[in-house]
Amino acid sequence: MANGLPLTGWHTSSHRCGEFDNACVEVSRSDDGVAVRDSKDTGRHPLGVSAPAWHTFLELVSNRT
Repeated sequence: MANGLPLTGWHTSSHRCGEFDNACVEVSRSDDGVAVRDSKDTGRHPLGVSAPAWHTFLELVSNRT
């Protein structure tokens, strides 16, 4: 990640995006991790997450009932 964050290739979440006042997130991936930002406020500094932490997050979200 350049400067700790991947800042290109943003992808918007498709899961329930827009259901609650366009509350969407965007992610940008690199080999080192993921940057997460609010799609309505792209000028703010994104949150950086390590690759292992992101994979754990996705695992937990996909296993919820």
